[in-house]
Amino acid sequence: MSVFVPLHAYVVKTPLYPSPLGNSMRQHGDLLHLHTAKNDDAVTTASSTSSTKSGDIGSSFLSGSISSIASNPKHRPSISLAHDVEIIDEACDDYTLDEDDAFITGKLWGLKHSESRHQARERVLIELFTEEQRYVHTLQSLYNLFYLPLRAQASSDDAMSSRGGLFHVGKASLCTAQDLRVVFRNLEQIYQLHSQFLNDLRDRMQIWGAAQILSDLLLQLHPSLRVYSSYVESSPEAILAFERLMRSTAFKKFIEHAMENAPFKGTAFRTILQVPITHLRRYQVLLNTLFSNTDPFHPDYVKLRICSRQIAAILASLSPRVSRADNVQKTVELQHLIKALPAALTTASLHRRLLLQTDCYRLDAMALSQPGDSRTYFLFNDLVVCTKRTKDGTGYTYKDHVDLKQGAANIRDRPHAKTPQFEIYTKGTDSDVAFVDGIQSHVLKVDTVEVKMEWLRAFRESAAQWQRQRKG
Repeated sequence: MSVFVPLHAYVVKTPLYPSPLGNSMRQHGDLLHLHTAKNDDAVTTASSTSSTKSGDIGSSFLSGSISSIASNPKHRPSISLAHDVEIIDEACDDYTLDEDDAFITGKLWGLKHSESRHQARERVLIELFTEEQRYVHTLQSLYNLFYLPLRAQASSDDAMSSRGGLFHVGKASLCTAQDLRVVFRNLEQIYQLHSQFLNDLRDRMQIWGAAQILSDLLLQLHPSLRVYSSYVESSPEAILAFERLMRSTAFKKFIEHAMENAPFKGTAFRTILQVPITHLRRYQVLLNTLFSNTDPFHPDYVKLRICSRQIAAILASLSPRVSRADNVQKTVELQHLIKALPAALTTASLHRRLLLQTDCYRLDAMALSQPGDSRTYFLFNDLVVCTKRTKDGTGYTYKDHVDLKQGAANIRDRPHAKTPQFEIYTKGTDSDVAFVDGIQSHVLKVDTVEVKMEWLRAFRESAAQWQRQRKG
């Protein structure tokens, strides 16, 4: 005969962690119940005795059963898993976390989030140190492999006395002392500044911890970043001076020989000279990342916010000069990509800016229905250059150009064409003839109307500027 065990006889092996989802109870604890071995005689005796003393057969039976189980060692309960706990699951369906549970959960989440931010700060610090180490190594190479040898020769008594300020490698002159100052500017100051900052970073990493700060080092560094102002200000002149010096065989050989031992071998030297500007931009990104991963209650938070605003202000003040240097740099690099470019066009100007670059088709003015020739056109603020891409796709071959400074060039839309087209021409040119009196007309087919409108606007603005200058 089976024995019925009341609900309060269920015991729990491990604590239950109620869930709003009833059946998930089984995932958090093992509900155990008691059951007895069979003993019909004991149960019958207990039941009979209880029935005689009480008219309540059900209650007498249960109490007698428990008494019999407890008094008879043979009937002591064994423990097994309960496979049907739906009654308790249902009781937990409406369960919600009380305030204590919510508080504990919030604290655990906060600790995990805090640890995550600490790890993120460590990663940013390591990246900042790595970037600074690489930057200082580049500056050191520029200083030791290029600047110092040239300065030593510039200071040579023999070179100064015999060549009137020129210094030499063998019998050929390299550059003047003035050229040296223009090209390298205040590189030595920048190198010394960041060498010290790198040492400070290295020392700080030795004692780094969750509550450690970095803002004190940054606040100490930022006032000294004013040295970049003069470096950036003279960047366009430095780029053009270097281009002029590279036309000298002796100077070019010196640069090529020094580059063999430099860690940035394979990178254009003119690009390396612009590394300080690039590093400032990268530094701002890392600083902002460090700030965003710092908890508002961290001792570094307030001063890091100040640092972030400071570097933003520094770069904002340098922005116009950086843009000017970038334009000159881009123009020079582009000129090196165009093969057979006339010498008169290779002399980059401080004021030359690249406005548009477009792949298009140049149509034959005598056969406008034909597909035309694939060309790449460059619109500068003083020049239009027509090129053809090289077969390997890495450069361009010069084909033609239009000088805007003469004030005779113009542009007009071809609104009735089935595809977006416009024409660049000079005054007096018949639009239906490719050549009139030796002056060439360029009929271009582009991909979209938007590209056409960009050319019409930018060309007219530049042409009008030169026309005003000629009249003034």
